[in-house]
Amino acid sequence: MSYDMGQAALIHLIRECYQLFDVAAVGALRAVGRDIATDSRLSLEELEGAVEEIRPGVVGLPECPFAKAISTFSDCCGTLPGELAILADYANSQGEAWVSAFCGIHQSIRHTRLGDSYQQIGCRSGDKVNIADQEIMSEEEARELLKKYACVYAR
Repeated sequence: MSYDMGQAALIHLIRECYQLFDVAAVGALRAVGRDIATDSRLSLEELEGAVEEIRPGVVGLPECPFAKAISTFSDCCGTLPGELAILADYANSQGEAWVSAFCGIHQSIRHTRLGDSYQQIGCRSGDKVNIADQEIMSEEEARELLKKYACVYAR
């Protein structure tokens, strides 16, 4: 079996950013997302996968676009570094909805492409669910949707 070492290297890079910058690495992750959104010729749907419209202006993403990177890293290197969870915990304490540090990159791509109309509602990875501070729907409704979707957001 072969592994995408680029994916594994990205995880190590995020870990090193955390070790160098502590929670300031959250800004570095957002900058990576902005750069990808700005530099890529791909559409948002090509970058993150097809979304399903839940109701007008609210969509769900059935699978996280970083699921393969996380799986590759786990298969070849073991569990994800704890620093990735620390960054997610910090972002969540600021009212965001991250289940891993990858959410910082992903949500920044979306915000850059969609502008101020973008609002993260919630994310799920396995049994871990985080709901953003938002007024689009109740936490109960968001949690119910996240049983089906990896990510729910408004645009």
